[in-house]
Amino acid sequence: MSDLLKYINIHTHNDISDQDKISVINIFPDKCSQINDNSLQYYSIGIHPKYIDEQTYIFELQIIEKMSSCKSVIAIGETGIDRLGLISTDLQIDIFKKHISIANKFKKPLIIHCVKAHNEIMSILKKTKNCVPVIFHGFNQKAEIASEILKQGYYISIGHSVFNSNSNAFILIRNIDLSKIFFENDDKDFSIEEIYKYVSEIKNISIENIKESIFQNFCKVFKNE
Repeated sequence: MSDLLKYINIHTHNDISDQDKISVINIFPDKCSQINDNSLQYYSIGIHPKYIDEQTYIFELQIIEKMSSCKSVIAIGETGIDRLGLISTDLQIDIFKKHISIANKFKKPLIIHCVKAHNEIMSILKKTKNCVPVIFHGFNQKAEIASEILKQGYYISIGHSVFNSNSNAFILIRNIDLSKIFFENDDKDFSIEEIYKYVSEIKNISIENIKESIFQNFCKVFKNE
């Protein structure tokens, strides 16, 4: 059975689905014209916290809510809080809460962008009574933070940082099971197949077993799709 399973690229800006791979393309509201419900491509849609436009975000949120009914839009985000950005934290939080509301209305998982704000994001998810699956993308934090996220039943997605043997992501992937993990290439110049191969070598398990584990995670998170 595992030979028939596809690679999963949970967050990408430059990859597409094909006969061997499922890619979730992240797009911004102004690019929604590329969404085609008659295609086999999947999308996530959201306002990145670093690129909030104070003049247009209300209109963009309306677009997100409208497009969230599309069957090819399977996730909301990326959304969250980035404390290294220039946008006020209060506005980021307000827009993040709007994304949570839309995700729960349409029962779509959330793709989270988080920089130096994990505790705050976890608190907001709890206070808003979020009920949809959550994926922290581009995760490269210490095991203690990963543990807190996983205890809540949330998922983490690991990308290019795993190729750095000194990174938190590399240390984490060596010691964690795959039941709450996804992989991604984001906007970087490597293939999802490469990251599966590298993780296979790090963990000394077959690519087929990795594909099976990640595919099961995908089915659990996107069971409504």
